[in-house]
Amino acid sequence: MDAEDLVEEPPTTLVDLLNNTLIWRQTAPYLPPGSVLALSATARALRHTVCESPETFRHLNLTLVKSAATLVDSSPIDSGGISWRAERMDESLTEDDFYSGPLRGIFSKLERQHLIFNVKTMILDGLSVPAELVRDIIVDDRFNVKILSIRKVTNMNQRGLQSVLRYVVRPSASSLPRLKGLYLFGHKDAAATPSSRDTSMSSGRISAGVMSSEGAQIGAEWNARSEVALSAALLGHDQPLEEWWRTRGNVFGPNNTIKDTPSSDWADILLACQGVIAFDAVLCRA
Repeated sequence: MDAEDLVEEPPTTLVDLLNNTLIWRQTAPYLPPGSVLALSATARALRHTVCESPETFRHLNLTLVKSAATLVDSSPIDSGGISWRAERMDESLTEDDFYSGPLRGIFSKLERQHLIFNVKTMILDGLSVPAELVRDIIVDDRFNVKILSIRKVTNMNQRGLQSVLRYVVRPSASSLPRLKGLYLFGHKDAAATPSSRDTSMSSGRISAGVMSSEGAQIGAEWNARSEVALSAALLGHDQPLEEWWRTRGNVFGPNNTIKDTPSSDWADILLACQGVIAFDAVLCRA
């Protein structure tokens, strides 16, 4: 036996694991943006791994980022504390600029770090998202978003959004939009709640460790959904989980699943976008 065979291999480190593209791609979506940046600040090797990988912000969920939700809580105009507030009293500031300020600030930071173009899935549910900001996300070359979720957002001009969508799918357009899917009509995802098993574990002395984090709970929830869908498929139950496919008749309205009824103009928009941009709604085929 050679002496080289007796030399033990060094143990696998966290950097080694995160340098594995497959592992990092599956892990990153469950980490809040703030946690990702905090991780990159712990060591130079991790900073290179996190900031250089195109998988880091492939899935960007800003719904839980406090600076993105500044306008949602209707905080007073002079509360200060965030740099973009200093521009609030600028008379040249448009209404869209004002209401999109928090998100534009975040996008600018990601752009300076050359990360914004890596975002493929962006979730802005419940935030302040004017139609002009959606236009920039779809049209501006800085962005490369394939799936955008803007369910239950505030300060959205519906007619302005319709105009944006008509513009990007117009027949005379030189190329198709990068955006392939738009979540707009449905409910926001419910916040993850701990199960009874999680509660009992937390009340005892045994720690759940990494599984106690919010990202891990969300991941577990989606794993559970996948198991249900797979079981239904294997058993031949042709009943998808989405409410659109298990409800007959109208979905919108006070007595239906989704209370806020959109204007009838949206039917024309969905028809115009057919085959180009998919929505979380389906047209009546009766």
